[in-house]
Amino acid sequence: MAFGRFGEGPWEFQRIHGIAETESGQVVVASFRNAWLTYLTSDMIPDTLVPLPELAVQGVHRFQQDLIVQGISNDAVVTPGALEGTERFHRLSDGRVEWSRWPDFVDKPYWGGLGGAPNLAVAGDSLFIMEPLRYPATVFNGSGDSVGTIGYPAPSFRYLPEIPLGYFTNEQSGSRVRAVLESYDLVSRIDVVADEYLVFTTGRPDPAKASFPFRFLDIAVEVYHRQSGRKLYEEVKLPKGSKVLGGGKHLYVLLNPDLPPWRIAKYRLAQDSDR
Repeated sequence: MAFGRFGEGPWEFQRIHGIAETESGQVVVASFRNAWLTYLTSDMIPDTLVPLPELAVQGVHRFQQDLIVQGISNDAVVTPGALEGTERFHRLSDGRVEWSRWPDFVDKPYWGGLGGAPNLAVAGDSLFIMEPLRYPATVFNGSGDSVGTIGYPAPSFRYLPEIPLGYFTNEQSGSRVRAVLESYDLVSRIDVVADEYLVFTTGRPDPAKASFPFRFLDIAVEVYHRQSGRKLYEEVKLPKGSKVLGGGKHLYVLLNPDLPPWRIAKYRLAQDSDR
């Protein structure tokens, strides 16, 4: 089965930013340029368009019987590299926003571009949200309340220093961008595996692409018990040039994202007794 064509109108997409399956089996498609979520049946037949005119949607995740929509307000106040006074995560129930939250992260100049969008993972009755440039991840309950944290960096993790406004606006901007891209690490995504583990993918910017939007290279993974917060593995190297796609029963990794034929590897996590 297949669905979709390029375009700006209903049932069309210019770029797909997220897909989720509802409790009833519908497929929900999010596209940043559409002011709605596209609902398809389980047979990929057009079902419903749910309008979200107030949001520029960046992703969608199933959460119990509802959805968590990741996106910024269309009227957000945007400064160079920062978003001020705008919620980024929204619980959607029966097509209506139940609550909106922006975790207690301090936006700093240029961090939005140098780190990318916040990471979000969903497991059980918890949401795990993390600013890519800074540990730990924050744990939220279904009401959008902060209930704890999880994760800590490996000793080799390099934090991005604060960068003053205007740092990239002079004649040395090109060399300054490349130098900054070579100086820090980040957590590019968080995934849930086997419902029990949180896998943090760590990486760094690609200095060969020193213009926005930046490219981030996946380098290694670290693994935590979701409920206890205990770190089980640290700095497990990924195959060079690979890209983590997501979790589920296993961790799925695209081994050669740049050139076909594309191959996806499926990794299992060793149990505690296997260590």
